[in-house]
Amino acid sequence: MFQELNNREANGISVSLYWDDAFYRTMIRIVDARTATDETFQVPAFAAADAFDHPFCYLHRPQLGHTQMVTTELSGEGSDQ
Repeated sequence: MFQELNNREANGISVSLYWDDAFYRTMIRIVDARTATDETFQVPAFAAADAFDHPFCYLHRPQLGHTQMVTTELSGEGSDQ
């Protein structure tokens, strides 16, 4: 089950930090209402706070720790938000 740990929104962009207690992982979700973009990705726990503060630095950069895009799990269909 996903637990939202933190959320912030500015200029149509929402950033959320989640903890997945089933798989012991942290994830960042970025929703941009202006472009209808919804990206969710895994980050290492030690980098979760920094990834929350600077999510675009971690998006699509596997060398910074995320291993996969997790776009369907938090999108609302079939998830336990």
